[in-house]
Parts: sequence; C-alpha cells; structure tokens
Amino acid sequence: MRWGVFGAVLLLVLLVACSNVPRDCAEKTDFVDRDTCILTTAIAQNESAACSGIVNENWRIWCYSDIAVNTRAATVCEKIAAELPRAYCIKGVAEAAADVTLCLMINASAAGDECWRVLSVATNTSLCANVAELKQRNRCYDDLGRATLDYLHCSNIVQDTEKRDSCLLRIGLKTDSVEACDAILTPYTAEVCYINQAIQQLDETICARIASERVRSQCEGGVDLARQHANRTQG
Repeated sequence: MRWGVFGAVLLLVLLVACSNVPRDCAEKTDFVDRDTCILTTAIAQNESAACSGIVNENWRIWCYSDIAVNTRAATVCEKIAAELPRAYCIKGVAEAAADVTLCLMINASAAGDECWRVLSVATNTSLCANVAELKQRNRCYDDLGRATLDYLHCSNIVQDTEKRDSCLLRIGLKTDSVEACDAILTPYTAEVCYINQAIQQLDETICARIASERVRSQCEGGVDLARQHANRTQG
C-alpha cells in the first residue's frame, strides 16, 4: 500500500514536470537522455518553461541561463532558486544586453562586482566605483584604463602601486600622453615612460622631467639618435 501511494505521488510529480516538456523528450525513459533532450530542445527554441522538466539541477540552471542570455531576458534568471547561479545568470544577460541597470539586481557581491567591471569596459563608462571589493575595483580601473587609453582611470587604482604604474606605463607607451608618465609613482617605471615619449615624439624637452642626470642624458641621446634616423629615412 505504501509503495502504491509513493508510486502515485511520483507519477503525479512526473506528469506535472512533463507538462512543459517536448513530447519527444517526455517519451524517453532514461533520465540522462531525457534531461539532455529537454536541455538541447529548450535552448534551441528559447523555451524556458521546458527547463522546469530537467531533473539535474545544474543542467536546469544551464538551461535557464542560456535562454536568458539568448533572449536578453533577466526575468528568466529569476526561475533559478540558488542565489549565486541566479546572480551570474543576470550578469550574463547584463553583458549580452550591455544594460548596466541589471547589475543593480545582483545581490551576490562577487557576481555584482564582476558585472560592474565587465559593463564598465563594454560601455567605456566608469562604473568601477560601484565595485565593492578593492582588488576587483582596481582591476576594473585597470581594464578600463587599458581599454580607453585614458590614464585618469589608472590613477584611481589604490593600494597597488605595481598595477597602477603598469596601467599608466601601458598608456604612456601607446599614446602621446606625457601626463600618464607624470602620474607614475615608481621612478624607474616613470623613466622608461619618459624616454619612450621623448623618442616617440622626437622631443628632448620631455627628458627634463627625469630626475636622474645620467638617465636624462641617456634620454637626450636616444632622442638625438632617433632624429638622425628619421632624417636619413626621409632623405
């Protein structure tokens, strides 16, 4: 009698779960085959209702997440019960839609921080101040500085001189921004930046910003050689 009741309940659960399941999948008796069928069919048809019929929780999350991103519908993510997977689902939609407002829907700090960082670079907008964790916030400013080649973003990096100076140096090597070199805190790194700028612009006056007389002289010599080479090439 006990098994009869249990079997009836199980059958009822399966029938409810199968209500949104594609007919070809519902007919499969092996749960793995059935879940695979539902997953691939639901994603192919962007039919989130079918995902509820997947027994394996990770695959069910996968199903909702893929469809949410494909359709740019964060509401689909709300069907995911677990907070962290739901947060990363919303983050995925935010990235796909380039919609920064969706980052506000994320409660999980790690996913939220990543959302702000990725969207900041994607939209070339400084959203990094919204990143809660310092290391991730610095990474956000670093990524944004490198993406926009705007040294001011690098200057917002705190408590990590190496990352800050590396960000500024990259911009100094890729642009004519002497200001990027000025903002570098480590003397040797700043010298490398100034020398590159001076040679790149054929402007020995930039060398005057170097404190070391020996390095300043090397900088001026490098500019002179670069100018001679440029004259020979033009001649």
